[in-house]
Amino acid sequence: MELGDNNYFGPSSSGTYIIGSGMTANGPNELIFGNNFTSIIFPTGVTISGINDLIDINWDDFIVALVFGTLRPLSTYRILNRYQFVPPSQQIYEYDNGLILTALANNVVENYGYRIMLCPRTYKTTTDVFGNNWLGVWQSTLTPSINDLVIWGGMVWKNTTGLIGSYIDEYTLDNNWSLISRQFYSNGEYVEKIIQSTIDINNVWISSSNDNKLNYVGIQYQSGVVNPCSVTDWNNDNVIMYNNNVPSGFFNNIVVDIINNFIEYSINGNVVGISIRGNTGIKEILNNEENERILKNIEISTSSVS
Repeated sequence: MELGDNNYFGPSSSGTYIIGSGMTANGPNELIFGNNFTSIIFPTGVTISGINDLIDINWDDFIVALVFGTLRPLSTYRILNRYQFVPPSQQIYEYDNGLILTALANNVVENYGYRIMLCPRTYKTTTDVFGNNWLGVWQSTLTPSINDLVIWGGMVWKNTTGLIGSYIDEYTLDNNWSLISRQFYSNGEYVEKIIQSTIDINNVWISSSNDNKLNYVGIQYQSGVVNPCSVTDWNNDNVIMYNNNVPSGFFNNIVVDIINNFIEYSINGNVVGISIRGNTGIKEILNNEENERILKNIEISTSSVS
C-alpha cells in the first residue's frame, strides 16, 4: 500500500492506528481518521462487527465532542436532554427521548436521522390499559368529567373541573385543564414514536420531520416560534393522514382523513365531517367547522372559515 505525504498508518506499539493527517492518538487500541477523511471502501462480502449500535450522550457533551473532534466515526449516537438548550418557553414542546444521529467522522455528524418523539397515546374516545379516559381532540361540544384526557397542541391535557372551558391559543387550553407534560407524565399518557428528522445543530432545532406515510412538516429556525414538528399529531390513530406537505404542521383536527394536501402553512383546528383532501397552494386551512369536505381547492389565499 502506498501512502501520500503526511499520511500515517499504524499500528503503534499500543495497538492504535492513525489514517490521515493532523490527528493525535488519545489512548491505546484506537482507530483514528484525519479531518479530511471522507469514506471507507470495503470489498464485497466484508462483515464489520464489534461496533457499538447506539451510544447515549447528553446534548452538551455531544457538542463538545463534535467541536473537539472526538466523536467515533460510523457510530450512532442517541443524543439526550436537547430540550434544556432551547428557550424556556419552548422546552415543554421540545422534550423527547432523544435524537439518533450517525457520526461520519470525528468532527462531522449526519444531520438527517431520527427523533424519538413522545406522542399522545391515543386520539380515540376510549379508556386505555392504564385507566385513562380519553375524549380525543378537545372541542367545545365535549362534556368532560374530572380527570378525563384530551389532546390539544400535540400534548395531553387533564380536566380539573368537569367543565369544558375554552382554548387560549392553538397550543394552550384554559385553567379548566392541566397540561400533562412529556417530561413528567406518569401513567402512560405518551408513547414513543420514531420520526425521521433533519436537525439544525447550530440552532438546536428540528428543521423538518416526516413519517412513513409521506407526511412532511418543517420550517427553518425562527426564534420564539413553536416548532411545528413538535406539535403535529404524528400518532393520530383516529385520522388517516397520507402524503401531506404542510410546513407549519397539522394538529387539533377532527376529521376522517387528511390526504394529498400541499399547504403553505398549517392545517389546524378543523372539525370536518369526512375529508380534507387534494388541496394545493392554499396558505392555510384553519378553524373550519360543520363542513362535510374540504376538497381540491387551488391557489386560494386562505381557506379560513370559523
